[in-house]
This record gives sequence, structure tokens and C-alpha cells, in this order.
Amino acid sequence: MDEINIIKKSYIQMWLRIIATFISEFGSKTFSFGLSFYVYKETQSTISFGLTLIAIPFATVILAPIIGKIIDTYKHKHIIIISQIFSVIFVTFFLLLNNKIENILIPSLVLIIFLSIFDEFVLLTLFASNSSTIHSNHLQKLRGYQQIVSNISMIVAPVLGAILVASLSFNIFIIIEVLSEVLTLIINVFINFNLISKKDISSENSDLSMKHALSFVKEQKYLKSLILLSAIVNLSDTIYKIGLPIIVLSIFKLNNTYFGYMESSIIIGSMIGGYIMAKRKKNTQPLKSLVPLCILTSFLMIIIPLAPFINNIFIGYLLIAFTVLVIHLLESLFNIPLQVWYVEEVPEYIQGRVFAIMNALMMGSLPLGILSFGALYEVNFYSLIVLNLIAFLIAITLRISVLLYVKLILKIDLADAKVF
Repeated sequence: MDEINIIKKSYIQMWLRIIATFISEFGSKTFSFGLSFYVYKETQSTISFGLTLIAIPFATVILAPIIGKIIDTYKHKHIIIISQIFSVIFVTFFLLLNNKIENILIPSLVLIIFLSIFDEFVLLTLFASNSSTIHSNHLQKLRGYQQIVSNISMIVAPVLGAILVASLSFNIFIIIEVLSEVLTLIINVFINFNLISKKDISSENSDLSMKHALSFVKEQKYLKSLILLSAIVNLSDTIYKIGLPIIVLSIFKLNNTYFGYMESSIIIGSMIGGYIMAKRKKNTQPLKSLVPLCILTSFLMIIIPLAPFINNIFIGYLLIAFTVLVIHLLESLFNIPLQVWYVEEVPEYIQGRVFAIMNALMMGSLPLGILSFGALYEVNFYSLIVLNLIAFLIAITLRISVLLYVKLILKIDLADAKVF
């Protein structure tokens, strides 16, 4: 197939992937909202609700080696289709048994764990398939628009979920999840996973062990530094999940509506950033601005804990809302090029295992950060406003420290980042 036809088909497949992302994210988020509400309603236990949140990263981290190896061994299209078929089967089975189960907690946990595993297979396989399904000219557009539709689903799904919870039974959430899985499956069936020619996997390396993948990452100074940087930034960014609700609800003493508006600022910033990157031309040095932008966002974070010291609550609130919007906009400007860089630079024969390692670190850092920052807010020696300042300073210090380590100690210029 000539280059022109490949680009045309790649453009069509890019939009199929974007549509599939919205359908999948919308169904998953609506179902998660309904399931969380249903479990809490049936058990009246916040611990039960917490277990549903812990189950997902736990399953992801534990099974990362297996998931990565399977992705690098078998055909990507087969992995995706089989995973989505199993998701439909499990959710349908849950629908049939739902009204006959007295204790909903254990079946719900089992369902969440298995769905997270199947989703992990689909998401990582699609990520590893980008270089063979989408032309390099469209990869940045794909990630930008996917970020936009993902954020749209974050807004729409809870609103619809709240309406459905009030008026309909939980079964409607299960049906929405099944329909979204089926529609996404149909779209993936029509995607050509061999559109972009690639080398035979077996000719690259016969060692499909996770040990080989870890050795590969260890030998790559740029890749290793970027994974370390991403993990620390992801860990420090969990401060938003703890700090923002404490500022809005406990320090400012505003209601949940205002906290909802604050979360909307994050989503809007991320959407604007996604749109900018989708429209921007591909840069020959995609990571050139990563460190400067990361430093800038780190220093902007200090505004958030200082705003509560302003005497006027609403000025402080608006200042924080604008700051988090700008931070998440700027973070999109280096996150999206970074994701494209991973796809283009990491060899295809090892992408599944490398991406599984990266995702396990990201998912593992989430509960670690929440537990660490959450424990800090429980200290009784200082007022809440001071504890909030300390927590954000720790998060900022973590970010700046890893950036200085990469730049000054390792002396790595990410503008020239390559995988050799």
C-alpha cells in the first residue's frame, strides 16, 4: 500500500480509536459511578467503598508481568477482542445474578478486579499497537483528541449517573457497560492492526521474559530517567486528590458544588491542552520543553496552599481554580508528546512489557501517594491550613528534586532523548 493511502486509512482509524475511547470511557465511568453508589447503598460502609478503589491498582500491579508478556507474544487484535468478550461475559453474568445475591460486596469486588484486568489488557495492547495502526503524523492528534473525549466522559458520566441513580435501578448501569463494551468491540474488529508495516517480532529477540524488559529499561538512560520522572510526578500529583477537597470543603467550608467546579477546572485545563496538542504540528524534539514546563508547573503549585491565607474566601477559591486549570493545561503540553515518544521510540517487540512496567509504577504510586499525604493531614500538631501548606511543599519538593537529579546529577538532556 502506498504512503498516501496509508495516511488516509490511518486518519480514519485515528477517528475510530477516538470514538471507541469515548464510548469505552463513558460506559466505564458511568458503571463505576453506579457500582460505587450501589455498593455503598447496600452495605452502608465507607470501607466497602474504599475496597473497590484499592482493588484496581492492586490487580494491575500484581499482574503487570503476565499482561506485558502476553501483549508481546500474541497478536494484538486477538488480545483486545478476547479481553472485551470476557468483559461482556462477566458483566452480563453479574446482571443475571444481581437480584439473587444478598451480599453484593464480594461479587462486586470480583467483578471490579476482573474488569480492571481485562481493561488493562485492552488499554496497554492498544497503546502498544499505536505504531502499527496509526501513522506517525497522526499519533499526537490521536493522543490529544483522546484526552479531550476522556475528559468529556468525566463530566457527562457522573451527571448521567446521578440522574439514573435517582430514577432507575442499578441494572441500567450494567446494561450501559455491556453496550459500551460491545460497541467498542465492534469498532476494534474493523481496525487494521497491521496498517503500518513492522518488523517480525521473532526476528528482534526471542527472550520474552520480564527480566529482559527490566534489563532493557536499565540500559536505556533516557527511558529510565523518563520513567523515574513520570513516577515521581504522578506520586506528587496525588496531592490534588487529598489537598483540593480539604481546601474547598474544610478550610474554605464551601459545599460539594464548589468542589465540583474545582474539579471541572482541572478537566477544562486538560481539555484545552489536549486540543492545543491535537492541532499543533509534530515537533522534531518532542521532549525539549518537558523539563522547563515541569519546573513551571511545580512552582505554580505553591499558589494553591498559599491562597487559603487570603482573607477573601472567594478570591482564594478563584485563584486556586485558575491555577489548577493552567497547571493541567501545561502538563498536557509535555504529557502528550511524552506518550507519543514512548510509542515511537520503544521497540515494538518489547513495548507490552515496558508499558506494563510503566503502568504498574503509575498505578502503584496512586495509593501510595494518597495514603502518605492522607496520613500527613491527620497530624494534630499544626492547624489544617499549615498542614496543607506542608503537604504541598513536600509534593513540590519531590518534583523539583527529581528534575534536578535528572538534569544536574545524571546530566541528561531530554531534548535529545532516544532509545538505542
